[in-house]
Amino acid sequence: MNYWTLIYTILFAIYVLIGLIFSYVMLFYKAQMLKHKKSSRLLIANKNTALGLAVNRLEEQGISVSFSKFDFENERINIINDNRQFYIEKLNEGFNEISKKTDLLKDDNSKKYIQDLLSAIEDSDDNYRRIVMAHNKIVKNYNYNAKSLVFAFFVALFNFELKEEI
Repeated sequence: MNYWTLIYTILFAIYVLIGLIFSYVMLFYKAQMLKHKKSSRLLIANKNTALGLAVNRLEEQGISVSFSKFDFENERINIINDNRQFYIEKLNEGFNEISKKTDLLKDDNSKKYIQDLLSAIEDSDDNYRRIVMAHNKIVKNYNYNAKSLVFAFFVALFNFELKEEI
């Protein structure tokens, strides 16, 4: 066997091994992105539910609120992912309105209940921001790797298309 044939065979084997490691990392990134999207969707849905509970308590006390809870159960997940910014803005408007109207309550138990809900929502918002930052960092790494010319064969083989940040 010729030296050059042996060298090319070894280099090809190394390339395939590194390509498989590359593919494993990319599949891990994909799994993490899906996990972050599901987590962020759950946090948005939980915020919606908590605001709905606060609205119910305010309306029981005779205080009207213009915010109405979204019906996420009847909407497709893709709609929520595509219109995520719209839902976040509307939920934040509802949060601000409810926090202002909480001061109008005379019942201390209801006021404490709503303040606890609002505190939980603020914690949830912090978690949401943390998840979005982690997701976007992974997306940047994933997209950088997906543009790799060296591993174009593996990108095409496993269909690693570019992803969008949330």
